[in-house]
Amino acid sequence: MFAGECKDYHGSDLNIVIVDHFKQRLERFSPQDFPEKIRKLVDYQYRWIYDFTISLMNNEQWAIDLTYYAFDSGKKKKDLNNIIEKYKSKTKEQKKIHKEALAYIKGKKFKEFERLIENG
Repeated sequence: MFAGECKDYHGSDLNIVIVDHFKQRLERFSPQDFPEKIRKLVDYQYRWIYDFTISLMNNEQWAIDLTYYAFDSGKKKKDLNNIIEKYKSKTKEQKKIHKEALAYIKGKKFKEFERLIENG
């Protein structure tokens, strides 16, 4: 579920709501809770959400814009893959996230993730 689909968030200050949402997710998810064998993969995935949350907490405009795009798309119940594919990056930070998300949904991250596990 997108945060935008949750009616509890409609009309709220998105920066506060989303930062709070991501902080809660990060607090519940500790890479150290996972077996050592998959720790590199877990660390890799954790780093994406951690860095994004820090950018939001620092009120970086690129992160705020991406948050609003995702929230509004979720509110309209749009398909996640379609949202990712149609996204128009405007900054290098957005392009980096967009490239990663596109590779992920197109199955192009499998080999990299497999290497992270094998070299865990």
